[in-house]
Amino acid sequence: MTAKITCKSCDGTGLYQGLAERKNEAVVCIDCIGKGWTLFQFEPFEYRKKKPGIETIKISQGKFIASGVG
Repeated sequence: MTAKITCKSCDGTGLYQGLAERKNEAVVCIDCIGKGWTLFQFEPFEYRKKKPGIETIKISQGKFIASGVG
C-alpha cells in the first residue's frame, strides 16, 4: 500500500532550512522536490508471523553490548 504523507524534512512547506541557510533563506526541499508531500510505501500489519526453527525464546538484555556478543 502507498500513502501520501507530509514531508518530514520540510514539514510540508516544500522549503528546507538547514545549517547552511541563513535565517531568512531556504532551499527547495530535495526529499519532496518542493511538493510538501512524499509517498510512503508500507505493508499493513495483519498478524504476528511465525519464526520457524526457534526452540528457545529469551528476554533481551538491551542494546548495549559489553562482551561483544549480541
